[in-house]
Amino acid sequence: MQKNKINSGMLLLIGALKKIKFAYYNQLERRYLEKEINSPVEILSCLGNITKKENELFLHLHITIADKNGNAFGGHLLKGSIVFALEGIIFEFFGKPIKRKFDESIKLFLFDI
Repeated sequence: MQKNKINSGMLLLIGALKKIKFAYYNQLERRYLEKEINSPVEILSCLGNITKKENELFLHLHITIADKNGNAFGGHLLKGSIVFALEGIIFEFFGKPIKRKFDESIKLFLFDI
């Protein structure tokens, strides 16, 4: 996306991962609880957005996956996941880039529109 100079947009992804790192945001504790699955999984759905966070490109992706037994899991996709196969579409938003601003009350970076 940096290579193609996309600053704002939406992503839709399907495919499979060899390994996944993902997280759940605990609203009471105001922190992410990370999980990892070190075996192959199918991506049932993955969608998210492309924005600017502190002047850097930021991908915010939510993913739903299934293991070999059909058990489904999901959360925020994290760095450290390993792709087996991936198909995706990026819908670029034109105009002023969408930026994120830190919301102190919930401890998250949200759209600053």
